[in-house]
Amino acid sequence: MNRGGAAQGLAVDSLLDSLRKEVAQSVAARGADMGLRVVIVDGVVDEREPYAEALANAGCRVEAFDDVDIAFVAMRKNPPDAVLTGAALTMDALKFAQAIREEPQLCQVAIVMVSAQIRKKARAEARMAGADAFFFLPAPPQEIVRTLRRAVSLREKRRRVEHRAP
Repeated sequence: MNRGGAAQGLAVDSLLDSLRKEVAQSVAARGADMGLRVVIVDGVVDEREPYAEALANAGCRVEAFDDVDIAFVAMRKNPPDAVLTGAALTMDALKFAQAIREEPQLCQVAIVMVSAQIRKKARAEARMAGADAFFFLPAPPQEIVRTLRRAVSLREKRRRVEHRAP
């Protein structure tokens, strides 16, 4: 592993530890989350599982997948409130977000993307694909939880307004 990769690995390990601690403190201080159902999709178990654990500790109902195709099929059967996808913004991740937006029963699902790959166009690509929010790693755990809540809330408000419109 090169020097930059080792440093990034240490940063990710540190982030994961802080993710667990901060979410546990947040839950203790404010009580459980809104009970959101969150699907996490990331091909790297070491990145997926800590977020799954942190969100579960925050009161979310979490279902984790390592494959976008399997996740998409499961989501069509039982739509979640939100998706947290921790891909390096490969075409699979971008196509996954686009497919969610194009699917009538999933188009209102909030999408938050996180990536360790820092590229100038990454945030814009994520937004164009349909993501509600995007974070470069390391991302503050409490901010991801807050952003998921906010994205779900905004999507619910939009849905209510659309149903009222003539």
